[in-house]
Amino acid sequence: MPKLEQLVKLDKKNKFNPTGQPVSTLRLASALMVPLLALALWPAAAVGDSGEDHPCGRPFGPGEEVGTISDPEIDESSGLADSWLHDNRLWTHNDSGDQPRLWAMDKQGQVTTEVAVVGADNIDWEDMAIAPCAADDTRPCIYVADFGDNNSIRDQVVIYRFPEPDLGDEPPATFEIHQFETLTYQYDSGPRDAESLLVHPETRQLWVIEKTGHEEVLVFEIPESFDNDEPHIVSPVATLHESRPAALLRMIVAADIAPDGSEFTYRTYAEAVTHCVTPGEDFATAFDNPPVRRVIEPGTIQGEALTYDRGDLSLWLTSEQLPAPLIRLPPRLGEDPEGDDEPESEGGDVDEAEPDHDVGIGSPQESNAGQSGCSTASPAGPTSRALLLLIALLPLTRPDQQAAEATRPSTAANLRGE
Repeated sequence: MPKLEQLVKLDKKNKFNPTGQPVSTLRLASALMVPLLALALWPAAAVGDSGEDHPCGRPFGPGEEVGTISDPEIDESSGLADSWLHDNRLWTHNDSGDQPRLWAMDKQGQVTTEVAVVGADNIDWEDMAIAPCAADDTRPCIYVADFGDNNSIRDQVVIYRFPEPDLGDEPPATFEIHQFETLTYQYDSGPRDAESLLVHPETRQLWVIEKTGHEEVLVFEIPESFDNDEPHIVSPVATLHESRPAALLRMIVAADIAPDGSEFTYRTYAEAVTHCVTPGEDFATAFDNPPVRRVIEPGTIQGEALTYDRGDLSLWLTSEQLPAPLIRLPPRLGEDPEGDDEPESEGGDVDEAEPDHDVGIGSPQESNAGQSGCSTASPAGPTSRALLLLIALLPLTRPDQQAAEATRPSTAANLRGE
């Protein structure tokens, strides 16, 4: 079981220490681990019902650790993308403070190539995606989002785009990219933090999901116009609803769109949350549709990366802590039309949990307050439940962010233009 000092990352950036408390206080709090673990093992209640007309059907299956990232240079794997050029290749990059570089690795976590983006900056790279380079160009491009802003002080942020390098079957140890495009933008209501980039795999539409501890989370559409002379001014186009009991559980830290454009999934520090497109409708309908949820098992410490597999629509996840587990969540299982092929989750059926089953993070009402009651929460294992309870102890924000949060307009007011 990890210590609380590991859960709240204590580094020079103070990035993952929302308490703002001295280490001695955190050590004292870690003494609560035993009673919290006992509480986490308490008999579970039932989880939610997906409903007959739910656009997504079922959440992802339970995860499996299939590899490990152990390269010491990748000490904060913050973005993840599945290659469009090679079946057994993933791309990743570090968080803020690193050089402008990324790595190619196989799906067991073995690094093959370090790629430098010469001339770019890494102020706070947080997410990446792969999509076509242009409407008339089917080549895949890598999109890297330098939009992290923990203290909400950046007047404008950047998304880089460059063709995915074709490293061949025998990739070199190093590679350099000298040509890239830059898209700069700023939010209409002032600086804010973000860690989740969505790029549609067909239309190249871009969306950014803010990172906040609030229950209402804004989604911004970004004009697909690179090398712009003046930064784009972007406004919110949708709101996601996160009603988990602690702010840290509501922070969205990575996202990706399925290769067929039928859905997108974002992750928090504890869950993978999937929104599906209404069949026959525009992709934007996914933002309004209720999600299905999967508690991430095995759990990760400061997991901030996620991508879809282009082959089978499974999910890949990893962590910012070395050695970083490389976790695969198998594809979502739709409900059988005959009703006789109901998949079961760990510990029982997702819809009708028995009294001795582990519980999801919240009840159906907690999962999507203000939306329909048809979302599904998957059962959480003992490790994840203990982690979630520990996270629930942490306050909403660091003291140095409280003043900024107090003056921030509500998300609903932003959408109304107030």
